[in-house]
Amino acid sequence: MSIERCGETRLALTVLMRTLQEERPLMDDDAKARDRTYERAEQVASALAAMGDELRDAIADVNSSAEASLGDRDTPLGKAVRVLNNQLQALTNIDARTEELERRLRELQASRQTSNGLGV
Repeated sequence: MSIERCGETRLALTVLMRTLQEERPLMDDDAKARDRTYERAEQVASALAAMGDELRDAIADVNSSAEASLGDRDTPLGKAVRVLNNQLQALTNIDARTEELERRLRELQASRQTSNGLGV
């Protein structure tokens, strides 16, 4: 964008903002509320975009730290770490499924006791 074009854009924006400020007292309450809501939505969108950037940076830092801690994947230590991580994930999955089955069993036992108490 040329300097001349930037100046034109800046001038147009200034005129638009001045017009908005002049017309603001003429707005009804609904228009004022809508304007405040829109400004707040712009602030929230800006804050969310900034948080997204921070989160992306944090994830990149965590990923690089994790890769650095694992070392080279082709070394015996790197291979052992990968195997152990896979086993840990499998055990965690088994543990979660076991807890779910225990919860279901308790529900069935409670249901059975309730139905026995009703004479079914």
